[in-house]
Amino acid sequence: MLSSFFIFDNLKYTTMSGNYTLILLSVLTLSLVFPSRNHAQVPSRRDIYLEYIDAYANVAIREMKLYHIPASITLSQALIESGAGRGELAVKANNHFGIKCHQDWTGDTYTLDDDAPNECFRKYKSAEESFRDHSLFLTQKPRYASLFKLDITDYKGWAYGLKQAGYATNPRYAEMLIKVIDDYTLNKYDETEVKLPPRNIKIEKPSRAAIVYTYYHPGYIQPGPENFTYVEEGKSGRKIYLNNNTLFVFANRNDSYLSIGSDLNIRAGKLARLNEMKRNEPLAEGQIVYIERKKLNGIRDNYTVQPNDTWYSISQFTGVQIKVLKELNKIEGDSIPTPGKELILKGHVKRSFFQRLFGRQ
Repeated sequence: MLSSFFIFDNLKYTTMSGNYTLILLSVLTLSLVFPSRNHAQVPSRRDIYLEYIDAYANVAIREMKLYHIPASITLSQALIESGAGRGELAVKANNHFGIKCHQDWTGDTYTLDDDAPNECFRKYKSAEESFRDHSLFLTQKPRYASLFKLDITDYKGWAYGLKQAGYATNPRYAEMLIKVIDDYTLNKYDETEVKLPPRNIKIEKPSRAAIVYTYYHPGYIQPGPENFTYVEEGKSGRKIYLNNNTLFVFANRNDSYLSIGSDLNIRAGKLARLNEMKRNEPLAEGQIVYIERKKLNGIRDNYTVQPNDTWYSISQFTGVQIKVLKELNKIEGDSIPTPGKELILKGHVKRSFFQRLFGRQ
């Protein structure tokens, strides 16, 4: 279209015979009336945003249920920071929230000019891993702690709180978030407890690294042997320890349930079930791997939640099953315990028929 106008505009500068000029004008008229079908329609910004929301609404809702961050805030931040998934950081580093490396980041990195030249940004294996790290970033940084006192539906309070806490340097950051939420009614996701059905949009599956995050926060430090009672060295050379009257070993680098099970003559599937994981899940170096079933009560009365704890890390450290910990403390769902909270480790727990029959504790 632009080229047609360009030629037509320059006809007055071209020396031609009358016939050739008439033919050229006819062709140009046809091109204007019947534009070429080869020109693909450029999607509008709204279409791009809606497609992104369809793709990641479920992810944002899941993170909200796990970490108490409004899904509307997560989605609006992702839309703005990633350009609806089309920005350089999102495309080349799967970074949808513009999170920089900071001193505590040990993963892959990507360099980009931002507030300063050659700034270091976090690089992820998938978009979902970026969403999970965004949740961990907000829950682990003390400067965002006040946000979690707000109601989950108070997206305006969250928006202004993020700006005040220094998430972004743009002075209008809060207003930008609120406008996106209002324009696309993202606050409806804060009130839903129903999993939204996908709309023919392929959602990335979590990478192995992202799955590990559901068990351990990146900043979690595995407890060492000094915290437990040494029992003996097995025939395979693995040292066996005792915690809450339950035997366990520590995972070595590149260990798996299969390699540990082979050394201890225990099936990999059974070993994974004893540790409330799946047999193909990766193990962290130094991770506690129980070779007996964890208990229904702890050896201590209470446990104080630490900043980088998850239900899984607490369960492994105390030797008490995850579902029992939640039952004893009357907590439903996957809500992460608040650091400093005192968890009860002893009390009456409902036991299944087989647990009562075999006297399992």
